[in-house]
Amino acid sequence: MVRSVLILLLTIIMLLALVGCVQKYPIVTLEEIEPMKDYLPQKQYILLEEPAEINDINKVMLFLKDKDIKKAKELVSSLRNKGEKEKKLNFHDGLIAFFEKKYSVALHMLELAEIDSYKHLKYLIIGDCMYEMTIDPNYKNFTTKQILDNYQKALDYCKTEIYKEIIKMHIKYAKYGGIS
Repeated sequence: MVRSVLILLLTIIMLLALVGCVQKYPIVTLEEIEPMKDYLPQKQYILLEEPAEINDINKVMLFLKDKDIKKAKELVSSLRNKGEKEKKLNFHDGLIAFFEKKYSVALHMLELAEIDSYKHLKYLIIGDCMYEMTIDPNYKNFTTKQILDNYQKALDYCKTEIYKEIIKMHIKYAKYGGIS
C-alpha cells in the first residue's frame, strides 16, 4: 500500500516536473523532490534548494524553471544597472546561457563567476557544459576526467544530501554516457 502511494506520488511529481520544464536538465525544488528522495528517477536534475529564500539567483532559477528566459535576462539586466558585482552576475549569465543551450558561453561565464554560496551549482553546471560540448561534434571535446573533476568539486562544496545524490546522477551520465 505504502509503496503504491509512493509510486503514484512519484509519477505525479514527475509529470508535474515534465509539464513545467520539458528539458534535459529539469529544475526541481526540495518540495518537489523530497517525497521521492528514496526512489529518485535517474535524471540530471538541478535543484533549487530553498524556494523560501527568494534571492536573485533563485529568482533567475524560477524564471528558467518556467522557461521564461526573457524575464531572467531582464532581472540580470536590472541587477547590472543597480551596480551588482559583475563576477556574481557572470553566474546568472552562465545559468541563462546554459538553459539556452549556449554551452561554450555558459562555461566561459561560469568560469569567470565568483559566488561562494552556490559553488556546488557552479561546478555542477560547468561539468554539464563540458559534457554537452563533448557529445556535440561542433564543440571542443573534454575528457571524462575533466568533467568528473568538476562534478567532484560540486560534491565537495555541496552540503545537502539530496543534492549530493543528484550530483551523483550527473556523474553516472558522464561515466556511462559514451564519453571517451
